[in-house]
Amino acid sequence: MEKDNKKEKTADIILGMLCKQLNKKPETVKSEMRIKEDLGADSLDVVELLMAIEDQYGVQVPDDVVMSVKTVADLIAAIDKLSKPAK
Repeated sequence: MEKDNKKEKTADIILGMLCKQLNKKPETVKSEMRIKEDLGADSLDVVELLMAIEDQYGVQVPDDVVMSVKTVADLIAAIDKLSKPAK
C-alpha cells in the first residue's frame, strides 16, 4: 500500500510541475496525453520541466529515459522508478 501512496504522490507532484510549466489546468490533463503533441510542449518546455524534476527529486534523468517518455503516464512512471531508494 505504501508503494501506491508514493506513486500517487509522485503523480501529483509531476502533474503540478507539468501544468505549471505548460500553463494548463490539472483537470484538463489526462495520463494518456502526449506531452508534445497533445499538451503543446516544445523542446525548451521539456528541458525546463526535466531540470525542475531533477532538482525536485535529486535524480539525473538519463537520455534514453528522456527519449522514451511520450505521455504524462510515461513521465510519472519514469520518475517514480528513478526516485526509488537504492537497495
